Amino acid sequence: MRHALRSHISYIDGYSDSFVAFVRGDLGSDPEQQSAMQNLRWLGAQRILLALGIVELAVAALASTLLTVTLLDESVALSGAIMKELNTFATRSVVR
Repeated sequence: MRHALRSHISYIDGYSDSFVAFVRGDLGSDPEQQSAMQNLRWLGAQRILLALGIVELAVAALASTLLTVTLLDESVALSGAIMKELNTFATRSVVR
């Protein structure tokens, strides 16, 4: 996610004039062009939301795996602080 955001910001920096026009909607009065830009904006928003959802899923999977390992294998010992965070995350996930 960090890489994607850095790449996006670098792209914006390289094309700042065009990007400002894009964001402001300074695209003229051509309805087809305006529609295409709206679709591109929505596509960008969907990609970000999808990436965030995948990140959240990955975090939930990791937390669940770590908690399960500590239950199944007593030789795996995590610090109290880590266990507290894992349990807090697990509680938040179940409550949602």
